[in-house]
Amino acid sequence: MISRRLASTEKIFQWPSGFKVVDSHVHFFGPQLQYPWLRGQNRVQEHIAGTLDEISEEGIDFVDKYTSQQKDTPVIKVVHVQAECADPVKETEWLQQQAEKYGVPHGIVPFVDLGNSFINEDLIKQKKFQNVRGIRQMLNWSNDHPNFRFAHRDYLKEQSFRTGFALLEKHNLTFDLQVNYSQLLEAAKFAGSFPKIKIVLDHAGFPLRINDQSYTDWQQGMKFLAKNTSNVSVKLSGLRMFDHNLNVDSLRPYVDFVLNTFGVDRCFWGSNWPIDHLRGLSYSDLLQLYVEATKELSSVERLKVFHDNASIFYGL
Repeated sequence: MISRRLASTEKIFQWPSGFKVVDSHVHFFGPQLQYPWLRGQNRVQEHIAGTLDEISEEGIDFVDKYTSQQKDTPVIKVVHVQAECADPVKETEWLQQQAEKYGVPHGIVPFVDLGNSFINEDLIKQKKFQNVRGIRQMLNWSNDHPNFRFAHRDYLKEQSFRTGFALLEKHNLTFDLQVNYSQLLEAAKFAGSFPKIKIVLDHAGFPLRINDQSYTDWQQGMKFLAKNTSNVSVKLSGLRMFDHNLNVDSLRPYVDFVLNTFGVDRCFWGSNWPIDHLRGLSYSDLLQLYVEATKELSSVERLKVFHDNASIFYGL
């Protein structure tokens, strides 16, 4: 049984016996690559996760930093999800080089603009890299809240996007679906139109606590998505972006709701490193929060959520 000492409390935390983890959601930033939202004159000043200063500095070796932080945890495989690099193919090439040199990431989910008229060629370019498993194109859109727009336009309403999305089946690629809570009903109808494409909803559907109604809307949207699709799973990830003081007590209601709504066979964990680790929360401490929040699950159920489901979804 793996154990580690929590510096803040000097207590020994025991990872469950036989426990192993796939981290299904990390971001590495290549030193020679351009990320306009993170570095430079047009960098994002107000991110929902807070200030990005500690990850925007040049010269950080993110692969080394990640592996050193998770080495004392039961994490055995890692999936990298695209980080809005200016050159998505160069990003994937760099990640594949890191995988061959350091052993991580085991899976890569790059960006492709599925509304692009050259979509098939773009998918072929990405698929030539061995560790590519799926595609993510952020679709977050809000007419009322400009800060929650991570997409250039409302792609879910465009026929060109639907046409491009359909090609994922041909190329045997999964899709990481990232939308706001207010888009969940529309996303459910969209996903239901492509039952043979495996989709995972990133960051538990963005449960932004704008007001009491927004939380209710998130719950209703998640229930509708679970009921009306069979090809959609959910990542238990990113929740510290919406609660900067996240602890076991504040995390558990979200985790319980998602697990009860989708079931343990349709949920899996991701760290959202390094975004969910800003402001001093260590990698081990974040993983521990989710382990504690799922302690009512059986050992078999918890292994599904933390290892098996992601491994199957991404073909690791």
